[in-house]
Amino acid sequence: MKTLCVLNKKGGVGKTTVASNLAQGLSLLGKKVLVIDNDEQHNLTNSIGLSIPEVTLADCFTAHPSNIELTVKAAIREAFLEGIHCISGTKMLENATPRKTAFQEILSTEIIQQQAYDFCIIDNSPAVSQKTKAAIVASDFFLIPVQLKQFAIAGLKEVFESLVSEYGIEPKRIFILPNLYKETLKRKTAVMAIQNMYPENTLKTILPEDEAFDSMVVEEKSIFLSKTKCKGALYFQKLMAELFGYEEEEMFELLSKKVHEYKTMLAKENLKRAALIS
Repeated sequence: MKTLCVLNKKGGVGKTTVASNLAQGLSLLGKKVLVIDNDEQHNLTNSIGLSIPEVTLADCFTAHPSNIELTVKAAIREAFLEGIHCISGTKMLENATPRKTAFQEILSTEIIQQQAYDFCIIDNSPAVSQKTKAAIVASDFFLIPVQLKQFAIAGLKEVFESLVSEYGIEPKRIFILPNLYKETLKRKTAVMAIQNMYPENTLKTILPEDEAFDSMVVEEKSIFLSKTKCKGALYFQKLMAELFGYEEEEMFELLSKKVHEYKTMLAKENLKRAALIS
């Protein structure tokens, strides 16, 4: 299992949208994904169609070592897409101060190992708090979405240098994602600034600003299944190809097959409803 930590000290940069859609895309490509909502706002949990369960990440943080196995097992929930499991966030995380090894302990439990996840994606709150630090220690790779504005770019340097100097993360394990792009001179200039600052770490994929992301979250749907031809879905395919080494053409064929299966299933369900009504 590879663990990807999505983080940035600044809010509103699209961390949750990126984490949620990466998980959805990977699941549709046949991968088994565990998402962990390490944020008191619990937006990631909501974005994959889940309400806050009785047992959450906050309980996993405070569980006694003798009881952590049962707590983690009780916390795992299945999302609206097959192949995605979630350990939910909660408002109770607001004042959480987990041990530095908390995520390592969670991810090393027998129940997590038995599930044989291909990927774990951890979505973090904006501030680099104690719970974010615990996520950093347990992660293999790091994705920093950056909003294309001056203050956000200034904060990027602080996050990047902190990962390298404070945590000893190899720079090659850190990926910078320009996000919320529009065809304006300021945002083009911002992309160039990021590429000049970190040429080896900045991804070639630049995610556009797309209202479809928000509408899919509200409707509890997947952009890959319901808005297959919108620019957001197409650029997320490019992002997955770049991050995870997929061939774009092969990935497009796999996703097209899933879309066809999904639409066929919906058609059958609609026929059943019509039969019941008649």
